[in-house]
Amino acid sequence: MPNQSSSFSAAINQHKGATVMIALYGGSLLFLCIVAVIAATDLELRLSDLTRDPIAVLEGHQLTGLVSTVGILLWTIAASICLFSRIIYKQVRYSTFLARFFLSFGLFTSMLLLDDLFMLHEGTYALHIHEMILFPIYVAFLLLSMQYFRKILFVRKSILFWISLVFFSASTGVDFLVDAPFVPLSFNSGVFVEDSFKFLGIVSWTSFLVNVSFQALQATLSQYPEQDRLPKEGKESSAMRAIEFRR
Repeated sequence: MPNQSSSFSAAINQHKGATVMIALYGGSLLFLCIVAVIAATDLELRLSDLTRDPIAVLEGHQLTGLVSTVGILLWTIAASICLFSRIIYKQVRYSTFLARFFLSFGLFTSMLLLDDLFMLHEGTYALHIHEMILFPIYVAFLLLSMQYFRKILFVRKSILFWISLVFFSASTGVDFLVDAPFVPLSFNSGVFVEDSFKFLGIVSWTSFLVNVSFQALQATLSQYPEQDRLPKEGKESSAMRAIEFRR
C-alpha cells in the first residue's frame, strides 16, 4: 500500500512538472508570436527592432538611459519579491493579511513598472494611457492601501514608504513646473531634478517592500523551533527534497 501511494505521488509530481514545462515554453512561444505579429502590422517597426537592445537600435551611447534602466531593475526587484512573498504567505496559517498586502503591492508595483518601462502615460507614443486616467488610479490605490493596510503602513518601520511618496510627489511637481516660464531651470536641469526625485522614490519604495518581506519572513521563522528550521547533519530538509531533481 505505501508503494502504491508513493507511485501515485510520483505520477502527480511528473504530471505537474510536465504542465509547468508546457506553460513555460508555450507562453514563451506565444509571446514571440505576438512580437512577430506586432512587427508585421506596424510598418514603422522591423522585427529586429523588437528583439535587439534599444541602444543598439537607436545607435545611442552605451550609458543612455542609465538611471532609468536601474530604476526599472529596482521596480522588478520590488514586484518579484512581493509576488513571491504572496505565494509563500498564502500557504502559512494566519497570514492571509500579509498575503493580501504582498499581492496588492506586487500588482501595483508591476503596473508602475510597465508604466515606466513603456512610458505609458507619455502622450507622444502610440502605446499610451492618458495620465489623467493613470494618476487617479495610482492615488486611489494609495488611499485604499493606507486604509486597509494601516497596520503595516502606519508604523515607524514603514518610514521608507512615506519617504518614497514624498520623492514621487516632488518628481511630479517638478514635471509640472519644468516648462513654466518663471522657473529658472534649463530643460536638462529640470529633467535631471525630476528624474532624480523619481529614482530616489523608487529606491525608497523597493527598500520598503524588501524590508517588510524580510521582517515578515524573520517573524514567521521565529515561530518554529530551531531544530525544525535547521535539519540535523546528514538529513535532508523538506525544502531541499521539494526542489531536488528526481532521477
